[in-house]
Amino acid sequence: MRLLHRCTAAPSVVVVAAAAFLCIAVGRSPSQAATKVTYTGMLVCTESDLTKTGVHAKMTVTVNGTQAQYSRDVYSDTGRGIVGQETGVGAVAENGDVTLKGEWQSAGIRKSTGQPVWDIQGTYTGNLGADGGSLAGESVSTVNGEVYTRKCSVTLAKDQPAGAASPSPKAT
Repeated sequence: MRLLHRCTAAPSVVVVAAAAFLCIAVGRSPSQAATKVTYTGMLVCTESDLTKTGVHAKMTVTVNGTQAQYSRDVYSDTGRGIVGQETGVGAVAENGDVTLKGEWQSAGIRKSTGQPVWDIQGTYTGNLGADGGSLAGESVSTVNGEVYTRKCSVTLAKDQPAGAASPSPKAT
């Protein structure tokens, strides 16, 4: 008991080594637990009865430990202008599995219901790895009480840190 008390009374080489061992034992490096990683890619959704066009929007996912947040552009019903950002949060498992949920609401409110004129709810799941990943899910738009669902996929690539050298081309 005295040895345990002695090891926990003040940070020491033993405590630091034990913490590093625990991080490595669960498959993470000590620095990885606090590393922020950003992925950027394209969200592609099917057509819907609302717009008659598909969605192609830039999406950014930022992972910090076991938490993630995302944003993506929301376009007008004609697809010609950005009207907002769908944003959301989620969880990331040790194996890279990720689940994200978010939304965007228009500024306009229907007087009869007190609800937004246009509301988008997004849910996406998939896996992120060292270089990138992919997600799948759906985007559910509610416009004036009518519900429109789109199936979506997302392909993401890990952003390179500023100043990182890009890979040199391979000779053939």
